[in-house]
Amino acid sequence: MLTLTLTTAREVHLLRSALQRQIEQLDREADAKPDPSAALHRQQAQELREMLSRVGVEPVATPNVAN
Repeated sequence: MLTLTLTTAREVHLLRSALQRQIEQLDREADAKPDPSAALHRQQAQELREMLSRVGVEPVATPNVAN
C-alpha cells in the first residue's frame, strides 16, 4: 500500500491529471492493438481508474505550535 500526503488542492489536481493522462494513453494503445497485449493495456487502465476513484482530499492534521 502506498500513502501519499498531499497538502494542497493543486497537488491533488496534478495527481489526478497525471493518472487521467496515463489512462487515456493506455486506452489509445489498447485500441491500436488487436493482439493479446491490448488486454494488458485495458487491465492497467482499469486499475488506474480504480486508483483514481480512491484519490480523495482529506485535511492534514497539523501539530499545534505553542508560542
